[in-house]
Amino acid sequence: KNQNIICLLYLLLLNQFILLVSQSVSYIPSSSTNWVQLISSSNSQFTGRNAHASCVFKGNLWLTGGRSNVYTAYNLISTYSNGDVWYSEHGDTWIQVTELKGDFYIQNYDVIQPGPIAPWYQRYGHSLNAFDSNGDGIDDYMILAGGYAPDPSNDIWITEDGITWIYCGLAPWAPRAWHATTIFQNKLYIMGGTPLNNEVWYLNNITRISRKDPLTRAMYMNYTFEIEWIQVNNGGWSPRVGMAAISHWYYNSSLGETSANLTERLLVIGGFGGYPAGYPEYNGYSCQSDVWVSLDGTNWTLLTTDASFGRRAWFGSAILNNSNYAINNISSYIFIVGGGNIGFNIPTSSPTSYSDVNPSYLSSNTFSTKNINTMYGYLSTYRSIDGVNWTQVNFEEGGGTTGITQYSSQEWTKTVLYRTTSYLGMWGMTIESFNIDNGYEEPNRLILIGGTKVDDGDTSDVVYVSEGGIFCDIKGV
Repeated sequence: KNQNIICLLYLLLLNQFILLVSQSVSYIPSSSTNWVQLISSSNSQFTGRNAHASCVFKGNLWLTGGRSNVYTAYNLISTYSNGDVWYSEHGDTWIQVTELKGDFYIQNYDVIQPGPIAPWYQRYGHSLNAFDSNGDGIDDYMILAGGYAPDPSNDIWITEDGITWIYCGLAPWAPRAWHATTIFQNKLYIMGGTPLNNEVWYLNNITRISRKDPLTRAMYMNYTFEIEWIQVNNGGWSPRVGMAAISHWYYNSSLGETSANLTERLLVIGGFGGYPAGYPEYNGYSCQSDVWVSLDGTNWTLLTTDASFGRRAWFGSAILNNSNYAINNISSYIFIVGGGNIGFNIPTSSPTSYSDVNPSYLSSNTFSTKNINTMYGYLSTYRSIDGVNWTQVNFEEGGGTTGITQYSSQEWTKTVLYRTTSYLGMWGMTIESFNIDNGYEEPNRLILIGGTKVDDGDTSDVVYVSEGGIFCDIKGV
């Protein structure tokens, strides 16, 4: 009898164990490869960072500045901002420019000149764009603008080779950081940023001019660039930071259009922000999941308020095979990768119109009081052809209160934390569309650079290149 009771208890315990295991482990579909880590053959690599700025210029990848782990700078001050410049031919080995030249007399007049620290102040949350000034299809300059240096700034720097950096004065737009930039209709657009705004400006003209020799012992150049900026209407979207601005060539195949109907569109995607308290449109500060489009940079149309990629900001974004190129008679793809979510949740119910928002409404229980105080990191990649319909590329499960171990099929999420393999979200990375031309059958790829892992993860110095799975996988299959 006692043996029967013991056996019964054993079976009950075994059943509970199997139940717990079944709740914490689920079937993981077999996913094709989406990303492959690029390994340097010479161990030459930038330090881990986020909020850096990168671009493709004259056949190379370029990276500037960014926020890293705290280090002691040349002046013995502890900082996490960087003022370095790196480039890479294939994305694997990165070479630091150690003989930087230019207008040191403006900002970094007390560093080694020439040397490994740029003439511009160390910064993060800035922008870097390659720009074709004469329309011949060849980029003439890299333009570095704004960022935390350490406060939001509006200084402009131009280089023709990545080595010599020319100070071009202060832009007429207000100092800002975490803004968005892109080349649209052969003009450099700058939008939004912090302090929160929804301004839209574009660079209309660049003229090289001589300058008088300044009274200084620091290095300087005897020429500069005069830049004409033009402000257009504020965006129809709410003030925000950390959003994507993308130039996208598109035609609507569902309407019978073909590549002959390609039209360049300017898209603004996601970001963090909202209208300031006191404005009739105020509904808290949160990450957004909306997508806006403009055909002229001035007039904006809302494509969707609630894209399936969810509320996110500070993500990587890029177009693959852009500029009059179609794949299988469809427009080029928009990709967004990673990112984070933080801030107020949006109201659980909306007023009839923004004019109905009043103190009694704001204090009522229709407004969610939940705050996301710590950055939630996304482990996903999404793609879209039209900016409205988005497809999740990867398989993902677990995390939070699910009782299931967090997992993502995106290779860049995998990390070792406390000697255990973990899968963590990441934000603050950059993504570049790049012809890697390194023995690949299809050389045009996405390059993922840096970023910061959430939940005790580290700031990354790793670079990944995309594989064909990002075009065909749907939730990991």
